[in-house]
Amino acid sequence: MKQSEIRDELLGQHAGLRGHLDTARLAAEQWKSGELSRADVQTALTQLADALGAHNRHEERAEFMDDEHANEHREMFDALTRVRRARDPGEGGRELANFCERMLAHMSWEEKTFLNAMVLRDDDPSVDADGG
Repeated sequence: MKQSEIRDELLGQHAGLRGHLDTARLAAEQWKSGELSRADVQTALTQLADALGAHNRHEERAEFMDDEHANEHREMFDALTRVRRARDPGEGGRELANFCERMLAHMSWEEKTFLNAMVLRDDDPSVDADGG
């Protein structure tokens, strides 16, 4: 797989994750206002967790992960787990807002740091274009 294809796939996953974050935030707001149940929020959070896990595994396979980056991913997944455990809409909303802020900042950092055309490019001779 070409580096540009990997970059495009990961950026597409980031777009999907942003959509899941928006869905989860909306569900949390609707839970707080009584329009949705906690179970509905859990469904949105499970979909977010699944997408985040798949994305993280893809980054690991693409070998973008040093120990610090891998630790950040684990910490974010732990933070999402705390959001999922919330029993109170106010607490859940606050935890989710903190998680979303952190997740968005992390994705922006990744996009600037290694998911840009200057870093992840097809003509880089140090990278095996076949993915292995």
